[in-house]
Amino acid sequence: MRSPGLLACIGWFALLGAASALDARALLDLAVDPRAPAYAKEYAESRLDALAGTSAGAFISAVENGGPDAVVAARLLGVSTSPDSEAALLAAAFGADPVIAVAAAEALGEMYSRLPEREIFRLLRHGGREPGETRPPDATEDWMELALREAKARSRFRAFVVRGLYARHARFERDGQTVPMPDNLARKLWEYLGDADHELKFWAVRAAGVSGSPQATERLASFLYLETDPRLLAEALRVLARLRPPAHWDAVERHAAHEDPAVSLEALAALAALGYPYAMFPPAPGTGDRCAAAFVRHPSTALRLRALGMLRDVADPRAEEYVVAALGDLSGPVRAFAARIAGEKRFANAPAALTILLNDSWPAVRGEAARALVSLGVVGVVPRMLDDLEGDNPGLRREAAKTLGDLGDARVVPHLTAALGSGDPELRAAALESLGKLGDARAGPAVHSLMRSCGDDALAMVAARALFRLYGDDPGDSASSRDAWARRNGMEVPADGR
Repeated sequence: MRSPGLLACIGWFALLGAASALDARALLDLAVDPRAPAYAKEYAESRLDALAGTSAGAFISAVENGGPDAVVAARLLGVSTSPDSEAALLAAAFGADPVIAVAAAEALGEMYSRLPEREIFRLLRHGGREPGETRPPDATEDWMELALREAKARSRFRAFVVRGLYARHARFERDGQTVPMPDNLARKLWEYLGDADHELKFWAVRAAGVSGSPQATERLASFLYLETDPRLLAEALRVLARLRPPAHWDAVERHAAHEDPAVSLEALAALAALGYPYAMFPPAPGTGDRCAAAFVRHPSTALRLRALGMLRDVADPRAEEYVVAALGDLSGPVRAFAARIAGEKRFANAPAALTILLNDSWPAVRGEAARALVSLGVVGVVPRMLDDLEGDNPGLRREAAKTLGDLGDARVVPHLTAALGSGDPELRAAALESLGKLGDARAGPAVHSLMRSCGDDALAMVAARALFRLYGDDPGDSASSRDAWARRNGMEVPADGR
């Protein structure tokens, strides 16, 4: 009797067969299948990205019809060149399905981020391009209700455009470019900070943080005095913490004791960024919990993770105590993140707790603990990971295969090469990725053989990527380019082409 896992694999391979014929619908189905392995989803999304400019019709239909693949289709329409894409996304963004609406809003932001700034300003000034036509008021419809609905639609449309403006300037910042926002656009942001639409205000706050305007910190500080919504306050505090203005600490400090713990934490982080004493750590051990570091013990998992992220970014030896304590947290994601930080910062007091985590029930925690221990110079980690790789637990085997590629020990190459013969495609994909990272050409023939014979386009793509890392020579996607690659690198090409 076939196992459910085998039946699922057969289903994925059938979809991949259709996907190899560039069937957009099959690719969309695969990209959103919760049972599909990560490598197969990556393959589907890479193919969909290539199709975004030429197969917009299929994506528009998917968005209009709804369903789970509408979210992926909406994202792809954001990079589409089809003139019909914007209309489909606007209709979805104003639609009744909240999940599809968010995906469409994100896609519109990506679309508008590529517009010239003069076009962005024109869209903000007019607030047009709402989907459909507005009906004139009649005897049965109150004109004030209609006017309010139209005003809300204009605000929401502007939120999409401001989202694009934020994405545009955030990209400049990531690329190390200094591109201040034009004054006319910055003035629009200051205006929107007082708008009634929360979504428009949220993106105006974010865009202010990347505007490069000297007025940004003053405007955001004023915003902190006037705003009451916790989500907006937390975002404004997060932006100010990154900008680190020399003044305005009083506008931040007033929120350190806010009733919403997320706002309080962001205020403390901003105060720490401004150099305010005791915002990140207490003045002495046991002197109170009104500091950002103390949030590693908060009941909310999300806030504990956020506090750990703050501790990762500070160069203070007191961070070690809190991170090491978090290694014993009840939440697997918290333990994994704490292990990663302990390895990155090389905390000397972490090895004992990290060693315990090598037996954790969460595979990801084991992997992070192993990486951290190796970075701290602890011996004996590789044999422990090899035990997991060669054990019976599929989840532990996959995590071990991923982790071994990050440990830098060439002795594991034969073990990872043996894993290529597994019946678990996710394990094979993880082993391929790790072999590529290790860069040991001894694995080349086995990787090449798998690429040619696996019958799985997604897995073959992972194998081709590993071969590129091993040899510095890209095998490409087609059978002919891979045959040519094999000949260049002295590998046998079967006469029957298989």
